[in-house]
Amino acid sequence: MGLKEDYIKEIKTWDWKALVAECEANVCENDDGDPVGMSYLGSVMSLVPSGKYYTPFASSNVDACEKCSGEGSIPNPNSDPARHEILTSRVQDLIGPLLKEHGAHPNWPAEEKEKVEKARAGQEECKPTLDCETCGCLGSEEAFKDQEWYEALGEVAESHDCYYTEGDGCATDLYIGMSIETEETTA
Repeated sequence: MGLKEDYIKEIKTWDWKALVAECEANVCENDDGDPVGMSYLGSVMSLVPSGKYYTPFASSNVDACEKCSGEGSIPNPNSDPARHEILTSRVQDLIGPLLKEHGAHPNWPAEEKEKVEKARAGQEECKPTLDCETCGCLGSEEAFKDQEWYEALGEVAESHDCYYTEGDGCATDLYIGMSIETEETTA
C-alpha cells in the first residue's frame, strides 16, 4: 500500500457522521452568498505529517530530500543521452503524422500506437534522470508526505460530499465544509 492509501485508511477512521452533522449545524454563507456548513478539524501544525504550513514565497522551513538532495530527480544509471535524443526525435516523427491523419490518440491504428509506445518506453529507459520516488519529485520528503495527506483528505471528504478548506481568519486552521441545500438553492 502506498503513502496516500495509508493516509486514506487513517482519515476514513475519523467520525465522519459527526463531522457532517456539525457541518449541518454550523451553516454560514460563503463569499458567493451560498449556504455552507463548516466543521473545525484543527491546526495544520497538529494534523499534517510535517506539522508545517507552507507559503508560496518561502521554502526555508522545508528539509531537502536525502535521496535526491532536493533536486526531485536522481541520475539514471541506464542514461544514454544519444539514444534518448534519437528516440525523442522518433516519437515526434511518429506522432506528428498520426495527429494530422487520425486526430486524438484513441483514433490511431493499433500498430501505430504500439510503435509510439515502444519508442516512448525506450526513451523513458535511457533518459538522463529518474523521478525521485522518496519525495515525489518535489525535492522534499516531508512536503511530499503533506501533499499526499492533503490529497487523501480531499478524496475522503469528497466521498462524504464534503471538502476541506483553510480558515478565513487563520490560514493554518483546517475545516471540513459542505454545500447546504435550501429551498432557494434547489429552486
